[in-house]
Amino acid sequence: MTHPFLFHPQVAPWFKESADALQLTLFSELDAPIREVWLRHEPDNEEYLIPMTAVSTRDRLQVWQATLPLIKGQDIHLYSFKCLTDEEQWWLHGAGVSASMPPREQHFRFNSLHQPPAWVQDQVFYQIFPDRFCNGDPSLSVKHHEYEYRGKAVISKAWGEPVSRHEEGHGACEWALAWFQHDDGFVASYCNTVPTPDGGTHEAGLRVALLRALKDHAERIGQTKRAAALTSDDVMTGAAVMLSVFIREPEFVGQTKDKLATPE
Repeated sequence: MTHPFLFHPQVAPWFKESADALQLTLFSELDAPIREVWLRHEPDNEEYLIPMTAVSTRDRLQVWQATLPLIKGQDIHLYSFKCLTDEEQWWLHGAGVSASMPPREQHFRFNSLHQPPAWVQDQVFYQIFPDRFCNGDPSLSVKHHEYEYRGKAVISKAWGEPVSRHEEGHGACEWALAWFQHDDGFVASYCNTVPTPDGGTHEAGLRVALLRALKDHAERIGQTKRAAALTSDDVMTGAAVMLSVFIREPEFVGQTKDKLATPE
């Protein structure tokens, strides 16, 4: 069963917050047979459906908008989108698109009292996975000994050229993250492709590195006072993180290997 393209950005200008409401935007395929869209929320634990209005088109996308009222005294606001065609329905929520209404834990969330620093959403942090760019332009690649990292000159090799055991070092790390307008982020971590649901030293190291990087960046853009007050909890609030490490001889806590204990 193929579902239509549906997308809900949680950043400005498609996500606007006022004192008592949120203006939410949904994008759908212009050619999709969607005849109406409803914004579902649960004030006082009762279901309410707010009709969304098709306000404009952008290239091949239909733009829908609706206003979600913020209930006074309620910190967490849950919502999802219900899209109807003549023959079926589709739901857009925090876990993706489904043909049935998602459980509450998968709804989009907005916390009106606790949010990441506003300037975080204007920054972009990313990790490039090199296997996606193996056929890229070689002229854009890092040159041999072009710069140093921790006192060692970088080594450039052709794609597929073997790496010596000495050059491999202790291991490798790949990660990706994004921040959203709610406090229900997640961290999915792996060691040698094995899930580590209880986290461990690799997650702790990433938290420390992110905090240091954001503090340094805040100072560079003149936010010295905010940088001093920034904590690891602030950084991880609303963060969706994928972390994968590759270690030759990993150490784990217990027999189930749910938590990484390798110190380096």
